Amino acid sequence: MIILGLGSNLGAREQNIRNAIRALRRLVQIKGISAFYESVALVPPASPKDWNTPFLNLAIEIQTRLSPFELLHKIKKIERELGRSSREKWAPRQIDIDILCWNDLVSLEPELQIPHPELLGRPFALLPLRDLAPEWTYPRAGENEGKKSRELAARWNLSSMPFETRPVSLCSPELVGIVNITPDSFSDGGKCIEASAAIAQAEQLAGEGASVLDFGAESTRPGAQALDAETEWMRLGPVLERLDEKTRYPLVSIDTRHAEVARRALRIGVDWINDVGGAACPEMRRTIADSEADLVFMHSLSVPADKSKVIAANANPVEVVLGWAEGRIGELEKEGFTRDRLIFDPGIGFGKTAEQSLQILREIERFKELGVRILVGHSRKSFFSQFTSRAFAERDIETVGASLWLAQAKVDYLRVHNIEIHARAFRVAAALL
Repeated sequence: MIILGLGSNLGAREQNIRNAIRALRRLVQIKGISAFYESVALVPPASPKDWNTPFLNLAIEIQTRLSPFELLHKIKKIERELGRSSREKWAPRQIDIDILCWNDLVSLEPELQIPHPELLGRPFALLPLRDLAPEWTYPRAGENEGKKSRELAARWNLSSMPFETRPVSLCSPELVGIVNITPDSFSDGGKCIEASAAIAQAEQLAGEGASVLDFGAESTRPGAQALDAETEWMRLGPVLERLDEKTRYPLVSIDTRHAEVARRALRIGVDWINDVGGAACPEMRRTIADSEADLVFMHSLSVPADKSKVIAANANPVEVVLGWAEGRIGELEKEGFTRDRLIFDPGIGFGKTAEQSLQILREIERFKELGVRILVGHSRKSFFSQFTSRAFAERDIETVGASLWLAQAKVDYLRVHNIEIHARAFRVAAALL
């Protein structure tokens, strides 16, 4: 159980924390996020008046292969990149990232003390930790050794404190923003064909709350023209090479079926390869296995999509897709992938009728059985024609309706065109939980 505490009391506090979480996703897997806690700043009596600015705090549970000291050094780098200039203890700061606990580890090194030495006296750190890990046991010697975090947190009476909690919309599902560098995608073809337009779209999606930016140069709509690797890279390369650090706080994903395109993108440092071909190509598997990137693999019967090739009408589509995914995961594990690097996309609209796609969405929780993260790409797709006659580009309301259902089912990622409307809808839904 590794818990980090994040806080901000300078500038756009919530956005600072969002940016920190996006940067951390490049280093670690985030398994849980607490609610926000808002509290008065802790400052000495003679501090400047502008230091007395309320903090927003939350905690995140992570999984990492890094050592505590390796993570600490990378955390400090993120703080600097996000604009934290002052290390003065009580001064306002854009972002503060602390290691609160690391399983039952006790570290008393001057540079890194675990558990955090001030944890028990800081309710804005202890309460978020309690939310994520109520059974975590305090390991440091003393009167509190062996006590659960829920016991330690019980001493704080929130009703008598200048303290608030509020829901946070940063939890699952995370939003994957679509940047189609294509002239022929089904709802936004031609919008981002120029590199400058694609960069502007990426920056907009990042600002609206996308955790991942998914860049694709080949349309997979029915009837689309398949691209060779060189043509695909001619579209992708100029965009990827112009991504700056501001844009890259979200993770960067490349939607490709070509191993050579994946290889070039990995050299630039992308985080995901999104293979709509289902990782069927041995060269693609080897290329990604030898990198640090995660692999998104999608079930399909044909790419581009072919309406004449669908799962048999007398078959259960959930069982078919689940069985296929189990087999593919087994193959990938033999080639060196661990499940924490795999993300499965059931391929809504690819090789499925509209009713089969709906059944997969209804039973999406079944895919948690796979033990990998789940991504759903349902945005504006043709199965929504059962509910609306509007053009594809005008189907964001229908998309959000399905997304709210998928959020309740705790899907890990939603790949969507309109990030802003999803972030707004999830904020309200979170407040009603």
